[in-house]
Amino acid sequence: MLGYIEVAQEPARKYFVLGEVIDFAGISVIAHDTDGVTTTDVTPECTYTPIIANTDEELNITLTLENGETASTVWRYMRYFLDDISVKTVPTKNTYYGDDLLDYTGLEVEANYNSYYDERTTRDITDKVTITPEEGTPVTEDMSKVTVLYTYDDGETATTTFDLDIIKLNSLTVKGPLRDSYRTGETLVYIGMEVTANYSDGTTEDVTDKAVCYPADSAMATVEATKVTVSYTRGGKTVFGTFDLTIIPLESLEVDGIHKTTYKAGEELDYSGLEARAVFADGHKTGVSHKVTCSPAEGSIVTNDTTQITVQYVHDSGEIVNASVSLNVITLDSLTITDTNTYNLGDRVSYENVTVFANYSDNTSEDVSDKVTYDLAEGTVLESDTPANIVVTYKKAEGVEIIGVLRLNIN
Repeated sequence: MLGYIEVAQEPARKYFVLGEVIDFAGISVIAHDTDGVTTTDVTPECTYTPIIANTDEELNITLTLENGETASTVWRYMRYFLDDISVKTVPTKNTYYGDDLLDYTGLEVEANYNSYYDERTTRDITDKVTITPEEGTPVTEDMSKVTVLYTYDDGETATTTFDLDIIKLNSLTVKGPLRDSYRTGETLVYIGMEVTANYSDGTTEDVTDKAVCYPADSAMATVEATKVTVSYTRGGKTVFGTFDLTIIPLESLEVDGIHKTTYKAGEELDYSGLEARAVFADGHKTGVSHKVTCSPAEGSIVTNDTTQITVQYVHDSGEIVNASVSLNVITLDSLTITDTNTYNLGDRVSYENVTVFANYSDNTSEDVSDKVTYDLAEGTVLESDTPANIVVTYKKAEGVEIIGVLRLNIN
């Protein structure tokens, strides 16, 4: 009958790194019969658990016979403790420009272990580490070191680092475009511009297609656009350059050609024939007749105070220029009122025989008898307290009005 089993010979290896498969080659397990005499080598028949080294540091050995008899024993192995980690081989690529992607191909990392009895060993842990920043991360200029973290199966951690060689973006050299002079409102064109990035290792790079300009290519030329700022960003760093432009501003507005500039008060303004030209500082002129606004607007009523027209042009660049056109206004000056009627108290007022002429500053007059109003109604019975002076109003148009006084002839 089965009595017990024991390890008659220990495995060749006694020390293991946590997490690795226990190598128990060389172990010999003997079964002892209950008679105290019979022994049998049962090494192949035994089961061994667990086969992965852990912090219990025990290998459980069990023998189960066909008749159901079982026996077990324990072999104690020893674990390694983590000392530190180190970079055995740095990555193949270790020099980067900004925005390059980190590539850790070729990196080799080792863990260094020790035991209670100063038994030392190393293992390759390259595929078990966490690297910060991660592989594939775009490079920025503030990256100087890469951190490697290893967590041992007992929770203990160790870190190490390796350096990166970052080639930094130093400056920008800008050669201006072929055209450097514009009138306001024209479209900026940067053909011929050359932008060169200068790096800390002395190398240069044509970044014309990657540079950003303000104002942008194809933007409108304005009076503020005398200096163009060019920027280029790489690896989180932005460098700047500039080039100058000559901007020719809008200087004035010329207006002529208006057919009619003499009006009688009360007529409507007519701007037929108006021609307007925007004049730039270099003397260049461009027609803008259809783009101007006039104040007063065309069709407005001329009053005694309408002495000039203000013509304004607002350029696409935001510039505003004005011009004025003087008007000769024949003003409405007075009324001449004649009444051939004679009244007695009790008579009714009649304006049938009243004539009213409007008098203008050019010494002309017109009969407006049927266009005036009186402040005393026609047909009013004259009484002793009826006012003898009647206010006569002639309103030729909105804003053009004059008054006179009709004195009734009362006996």
